[in-house]
Amino acid sequence: MNAAPKKRRKPAARQQPKPPSQAQSKPRRQPNRGTAAKSTRTPKYVGFVVLAIGAIVLAVIVSRGSDEAADPNVASASVEFVGTDFAFAPGALTGLAGQLEVTLVNNGPGVHNLAVLKEGIEISTFAEHTDDMNLAFIPLISPDNDASTSLDIEAGTYQVVCIIPGHLAAGMKAELVVKDSSQPADG
Repeated sequence: MNAAPKKRRKPAARQQPKPPSQAQSKPRRQPNRGTAAKSTRTPKYVGFVVLAIGAIVLAVIVSRGSDEAADPNVASASVEFVGTDFAFAPGALTGLAGQLEVTLVNNGPGVHNLAVLKEGIEISTFAEHTDDMNLAFIPLISPDNDASTSLDIEAGTYQVVCIIPGHLAAGMKAELVVKDSSQPADG
């Protein structure tokens, strides 16, 4: 009997292990085991949501504050000017004749002061100012502070200015309209 010769298989070539510097290790993937394997990364949209909520809260606070804020056309026994660089807000306020409290709130980054000039006096630069023009004066107020003064004042229109050199020329002035308590607010 002639048997067909058997083909011999060549033994499989063994791969030589790569040196450690060339070996590429793959991280082992951990099986998902419920909540223990969940990611702790914050989704990208969370920051946006927090920012949007903050903006809404701020808008609500500001809108409530503006409802309670004094109307500049309504005469009051106290007035409050807010100083920034280089303006007073509001640009005009209405007070009641008699004892009037004037407050300066400094919301600017620099110091400010406030002078209520006597009726009929208007200036446009620091150089024109003399102390005898003042009906009332609040000295230098540092940023994020406020100060008040009280004065006995008659009905009329008064210029309010910051008399730090350069501030008045830059536009830091306002108007104070004082009315008798018998006068209507807008007349």
